[in-house]
Amino acid sequence: MEAILSQETRSKSKRKGRQEAARINPLPPPEREEWVCRICGWHAIQESQPEECALCSAGPGAFIQEYEMEVSPESEVQIEALDEGLWSLKSAFAWGHASYLLEKPTGPILIDCPDVFTPELVDFLKTRGGVHQILYCHHHFLGAGQRARQLFSAETFLHEEDKHPKIVTVPVDNWVATEESAINGRGGEPIRGLLVGGHTPGSTFFHYDGMLFTGDAFSGWTGPLEWYYTELTAVQSARKKLADLPIKGIYSCCGHLTRGASRQILGSKSR
Repeated sequence: MEAILSQETRSKSKRKGRQEAARINPLPPPEREEWVCRICGWHAIQESQPEECALCSAGPGAFIQEYEMEVSPESEVQIEALDEGLWSLKSAFAWGHASYLLEKPTGPILIDCPDVFTPELVDFLKTRGGVHQILYCHHHFLGAGQRARQLFSAETFLHEEDKHPKIVTVPVDNWVATEESAINGRGGEPIRGLLVGGHTPGSTFFHYDGMLFTGDAFSGWTGPLEWYYTELTAVQSARKKLADLPIKGIYSCCGHLTRGASRQILGSKSR
């Protein structure tokens, strides 16, 4: 009986949340029910509220509906211009992380995905041409990828080594199967993907025009970037693969580092 009442209570809460959000959220409702963990930002696409977070093991009280979250005060996304054609989209929600908008001549691409697409962020992205593709560095920061697919018809990429049935509930359009890949972003100079593993089996670095995007292989919001949660063998492998690449900046979900200092971390060329 208690279980039935609990389920009914959650269903009523879900309907109420969507009704309240619908009155103030100018964005179209999601095509599929989506829940977000307030602790770590994991997204679950399913009809009912999850009993447990697949990433941090938080209970059902930790979840908020995506549509409600989009207009929540806790969901601000800070937009910062880092370089010509490169923007940081830093979310303060949950653990917080940065994704990056890379404006290629053939169209804008996201490296990793924000936890939420607020109306303000959607308006900004529309001024930059929307989002053509999303390249995921690993399966921890899939974020609101399903909403990006709905709002912008974005095409998503993730390495197949990160095909985790419980963690990956956000649809992935392209599973990358090789250690090195070239994603052309609908034409033009391709973005080079390098499988490094370590943090997760499918952890991938992306390199384009001297910029290296590393997911959370590095930490460093408040200080110098350092290797983070990555096995020594993966560090050695990454350094070997990057040794001959020109690198003018490292862009992590936990901060960024530019110019010559990248040589000390990677042992690679910098410019």
